[in-house]
Amino acid sequence: MSVNITQPAFPLTVGYVVTNVSCFGYADGAIDVTPQGGTGPFTYFWTSGQTTQDLNNIPPGQYIVAITDANNCVSSAQITVTQPLAPLSATITQVPI
Repeated sequence: MSVNITQPAFPLTVGYVVTNVSCFGYADGAIDVTPQGGTGPFTYFWTSGQTTQDLNNIPPGQYIVAITDANNCVSSAQITVTQPLAPLSATITQVPI
C-alpha cells in the first residue's frame, strides 16, 4: 500500500486592493480580495459577518478576512479602509470700517 501526498505549488495568501472612502463621513469604500496560491474553490469569511469575496460601500475601519481553500488551508489579512480628514470649517466675522 502506498500513499501519495500532494500540496499546492504555492501556499495560500490573501491579495487585496483597497478603495478608501472618498469624503469624510461617507461609506463608499471597497476591498477587492484575490486569493493567491492554494487550491480552489475558496470560501470567504469577514469578521463583520459577510461571506462574499469583496466588500463594497463600506465605511472606514479595520476589516479582517479569512480565506479557506479546498484543502481547508486558511489565510487571513487585516485590512484598513481610511477616509480624508474632517472638512475644514471657517467662521467669517465682518468688522465695520
